[in-house]
Amino acid sequence: GVISGTPTAVPASYSFTVRATDAYSCSSTRAYTLVVNCPPVAITTASLTSATQYASYSATLAASNGTTPYSWSITSGSLPTGLNFSASGVLSGTPTQLGTFALTFRAADTNACFATRSLSLTVACPVITLTPVTLTGAQNNVAYSQQLSASGGTAQYVFTRTSGAIPAGMTLTTAGLLSGTPTSGPGSYNFVIRAMDASGSCSGSTSYTLTVTCPTIVVNPAILSNGTVGVAYSSSLTSSGGTAPYLYSIISGDLPDGLSLSSSGLISGTPTQQTTASFTVQTADAFNCTGTRAYTLTTVCPVIEITPDTLTDAYYNLPYSETFTATGGTGPYTWSIVAGVPPSGITLSSTGVLSGTSTNFGTASFSVRATDSYGCIATISVS
Repeated sequence: GVISGTPTAVPASYSFTVRATDAYSCSSTRAYTLVVNCPPVAITTASLTSATQYASYSATLAASNGTTPYSWSITSGSLPTGLNFSASGVLSGTPTQLGTFALTFRAADTNACFATRSLSLTVACPVITLTPVTLTGAQNNVAYSQQLSASGGTAQYVFTRTSGAIPAGMTLTTAGLLSGTPTSGPGSYNFVIRAMDASGSCSGSTSYTLTVTCPTIVVNPAILSNGTVGVAYSSSLTSSGGTAPYLYSIISGDLPDGLSLSSSGLISGTPTQQTTASFTVQTADAFNCTGTRAYTLTTVCPVIEITPDTLTDAYYNLPYSETFTATGGTGPYTWSIVAGVPPSGITLSSTGVLSGTSTNFGTASFSVRATDSYGCIATISVS
């Protein structure tokens, strides 16, 4: 009378009648109903890993205590677009829809014994990365251009500055082009740029530092024209590469005597000596960015001409006078004899008058020098 074994039938109520017969063949019967119940089938997957939008996803759900294989289905809720759930319990695909989705899964074994479990699946934004990671440096008052790009999300991206400030004169387009001519001066500018992908919900941000340095400022001309002693001199310096106005100064060396440099870059004056002067000029633009150039400025004496170059003859024991004149230099001139001797009785005054009374006969050769007020000289040989 022992009922035993392992039921393999589909769970249900099974009715049957049992007869008991004793040793004398006396018997009795009773009708029974035996209920075969489902085992405690359980879905053992406790949670679903998060998915990333536009990234391949796969998760396999598991169950226990039933008779395999299990047949899986979703009894409530909807999967995000792009994902599918197979009868074998595999959740896979590439989700395109963001959000958190509440789902109820059902696992039924071969005997139709089943279990359900509510799980949530979150589809999160992908990691969106901006490139380049760092920006190349810019120069003040020099055109700049840097194209930003993004990856990880769905094109097209929209770029915006969310904090900080870019240098004046520059702009950021929604297509990610950072360009323009910095006009706010050298320095470091910190700002954050965000790239929003086509979903309108996913974005990535990068903090940037754009360093603006001084441009290369060039002082012109490369060579200065020579000056002439005693003659007014003027030469204008100009600068390029920076931001006007420019201020000029001499940082080493000196100009020839009589010349000066104005803050606006004009070298002017009247040279007072013959010399070669070396000096360095510095220019500073509106943002105090500087450039320098070394110069050599030579001042030369003018060509001084003496007349007459041929003297009239003198007569013995008669008064004689001849006046020298000079042109080309700066008067007054000082006259002297630098070689030879005039005839006896005749002398040269410092004002250029050759005069006196000759006391001998013959021919005398000598050299006459005229020195102007700046020390420039001319010499002529006469007889």
